Amino acid sequence: MSKINLASEQWCDLVFEGRNKAYGAYRLRAGQGSRQLRSVILVLVGIAVVLIGLALKTTIANAFGGNDDGSQTETEFSQLQKDNKPKDEPKKSRRKNRNQRRRLSK
Repeated sequence: MSKINLASEQWCDLVFEGRNKAYGAYRLRAGQGSRQLRSVILVLVGIAVVLIGLALKTTIANAFGGNDDGSQTETEFSQLQKDNKPKDEPKKSRRKNRNQRRRLSK
């Protein structure tokens, strides 16, 4: 069995021989190789951008004293001082005052 390259121009011409080549399928199949090459390059560039971004992030974090060894540091909170100020007596509501006046007036 011979090896057939389905992406070749000869195969594309053979498939569309005697058919309408102005239709979009012929142009899609004829330009298939360049589209695949563009998409592979685009994916590789994307992966490179992500890897460079991660490397830069790590480099910048280390340059500014970042602790990137995976360990956690424990922080203790200082005790809060309780205010010893005397609380003002809460104001009585108007309703309570009104009820007290009614009782006194009776």
